[in-house]
Amino acid sequence: AAFLGTPGGGEPFGDASFYQQFTVPAGGGTLSYWYKGFTTDGISFDWQDAYITNTSNTILATIMHVCITTGGYVNVTYNLAAFAGQTVRLQFLVHQDGFGDQTNMYLDDVTVPGGVTCTGTSKTFTYTVNPTPNATAPPASQTIRSGSSITTILNSATVPCT
Repeated sequence: AAFLGTPGGGEPFGDASFYQQFTVPAGGGTLSYWYKGFTTDGISFDWQDAYITNTSNTILATIMHVCITTGGYVNVTYNLAAFAGQTVRLQFLVHQDGFGDQTNMYLDDVTVPGGVTCTGTSKTFTYTVNPTPNATAPPASQTIRSGSSITTILNSATVPCT
């Protein structure tokens, strides 16, 4: 599982993102992932995105560009036939405008059935808001209480490339 954005406290200006580079199977295949979105803003200011890019980060396809609260996990699928045999990147991104209204998303169970070949090495992604952490637990084990202030969240996940 992965988390992008901020779970509470101040909203930074900028993007939280990560990508995984892989070679799409010769037969294409279908990308599938589950996400859970949360926002108190609108699409003009904040957003939750998923893209297929080339290895230079040029967007080849926009899979998702939304700013919504889903209320639970939602499955998204995308046909990768147009990229069969190509090395591409799957990138997830949350953009925040810095005005204090939260936008984030959780991601889980990202798959491309059909023998995807990962390229490169395993990656560790770290997202930090503010320079001094006061919470280092993964999002699933964090507790945020009404009236308490958590200004820094450090999240890290390693994505194996095997």
